[in-house]
Amino acid sequence: MRFLTCGADGILVELADLDETLRVFAALQSAVKHAVEQTAESPERAAQPSATSVFAGVKQLIPAARTVYVAFDPLLSSRVELTAAIRALNVAADMERHSRIVEIPVIYDGEDMADVADLLGISVDEVVRRHCDTAWSVAFVGFAPGFAYLTGGDPIFDVPRRKVPRLSVPAGAVGLAGTFSGVYPRVSSGGWQLLGHTETPMWDERADPPALLQPGDTVQLGKLSAEFVRVNHSIADACAVAIRTPLGILFHTGDFKLDLTPVDGKMMDITRIGEIGNEGVLLLMCESTNAERPGFTPSERTVGRSLADIFLKNKDKRLVIATFSSNVHRVQQIISLSAENGRKVAVMGRSMINVIAAASALGYMNVPDGLLIDIKDIKRYPESQVTLVTTGSQGEPMSALYRLAFGDNERVTLGQKDLVVISASAIPGNEKSVGKIINALIGSGVSVMHDPETDVHVSGHACREELKLMQALTHPKYFMPIHGELRHLDANRQIARTMGIPDENIFISDIGKVLEIDAKGARFAGTIPSGKILVDGFGVGDVGSIVLRDRKHLSQDGLIVVVAAVDLDARLVTSGPDIISRGFVYVRESEELMGEVRGIAAAALEKCLEGSRTDWMELKNAVKDALGKYLYQKTHRKPMILPVIMDV
Repeated sequence: MRFLTCGADGILVELADLDETLRVFAALQSAVKHAVEQTAESPERAAQPSATSVFAGVKQLIPAARTVYVAFDPLLSSRVELTAAIRALNVAADMERHSRIVEIPVIYDGEDMADVADLLGISVDEVVRRHCDTAWSVAFVGFAPGFAYLTGGDPIFDVPRRKVPRLSVPAGAVGLAGTFSGVYPRVSSGGWQLLGHTETPMWDERADPPALLQPGDTVQLGKLSAEFVRVNHSIADACAVAIRTPLGILFHTGDFKLDLTPVDGKMMDITRIGEIGNEGVLLLMCESTNAERPGFTPSERTVGRSLADIFLKNKDKRLVIATFSSNVHRVQQIISLSAENGRKVAVMGRSMINVIAAASALGYMNVPDGLLIDIKDIKRYPESQVTLVTTGSQGEPMSALYRLAFGDNERVTLGQKDLVVISASAIPGNEKSVGKIINALIGSGVSVMHDPETDVHVSGHACREELKLMQALTHPKYFMPIHGELRHLDANRQIARTMGIPDENIFISDIGKVLEIDAKGARFAGTIPSGKILVDGFGVGDVGSIVLRDRKHLSQDGLIVVVAAVDLDARLVTSGPDIISRGFVYVRESEELMGEVRGIAAAALEKCLEGSRTDWMELKNAVKDALGKYLYQKTHRKPMILPVIMDV
């Protein structure tokens, strides 16, 4: 420990290494805090000379890698006394450091992430995990205003700086260098290995102090956590998600309803949702599917009672029940009722077979031994002793129910001894497909039960009163209706208004729009790429609009290839043109048309050559223009025309 004089009111304490610096800094912080508290409690006692009272004159402590600068008031403390008091500090053991914890969320998208993973011999995911799991300490601040050198992370982090520094590193970039981590407070040059970025500002001149991080602070990077909360829906183990951020809780309901009598006995965890609401929900993202429907959504058990009545009144018929394969509780009720009524169960549809197998293995479904039979053995049993559980409730082409309706199943033929129950409502857009299947079934003499009034289906989505309950439990600051058509989103917005949420705090978004929330408020801030990503062979997203346009053109109108050889010097067509048609017309059945096409292409080439137009593009465009006009006049189609012209 060495002491250097810095003017009339400063001492620079030089130390052996960073670890000793942190120990001394922590000890000084504790001593100054104690001295200030004593002075406040008893000014008379503080005026008496002591090692403790000496520190009452310290105005500022500034640590660095191997130094601590001590600024003091010469009227309250002398340099000699202060130096002696610092030398006498107990720094042999770790002192209790500054207790302030700062959480900085990080998006790990840095350019050097892969290089860091290679240097450390671990995966990229492991780099992220280790960077987040360890609490960092602010050792000192330097390089740029607000740039804090973070230390104490996972011991594995010891990476060299880049061989060639970047001339421009964006503000908010999170990096590694040696054993330190840090966040660039502003755009600057730098050679640290970049792991990601944060939107949290490190320096704000209007704040007091302007630097977010101070020496001694504990920093938790990437501090975002998610909690899953049980809700009711038409699938098992449906959950809402509470995402905790430094600004507050984001609560995403997912699809839900309030079922007071669920089939599995697990009601939505209203208590926990209320507790989360009391913590303070920043943004509620709430589903809107049934926002136009008043009241509450009926319990799934309602369907069970209706199905029980159907089993009782149709003992002489074979029952074919179509529903969503994901609705495990619905399928369980069908299986239980079949067992109670002495029926075997045959399953049709790949997804239904897979779900039943998985649900049974995981304990979500109880299927009595010997109840399930293979579809190929169905003819061994009388129709009245069989229940068929199938997919295709939405009219999907080639689904199990679709093939049954149109007689395209070699093992099962439906007729007058069958009752088909469509235990689902048509998703908007599927009404026509469902209607097509119903008409086909009725046309074959099959009885069909699908009317919503028969209670063979209940929704898995919340109606108005349930949506109000969710808002009452969470009482969010901001609200975003999700999952529904625009009219559903707007209906949910109206509900939010009745619950007291101001219009300016309600946001109806579109796919790709970014809702940005910070300490200043919430607002839409641009868009991100969204929509379908095309996978073509080994490429993902690399099929552009021009390629798609050409493929559409080819699929609709076909292709004509014109092959010709020309002598540019003699200005003559020496061979062809030959015509190749693909997806346009069958050549052998359209010889007259192909002969005319050949003549028109030849005339177009000869006209260009006679006029000294010998540029390749001019020749090709002349052929395409002439043939395009002619073919549309004759066929009202626009095939893609591909001229292939060779110079011989």
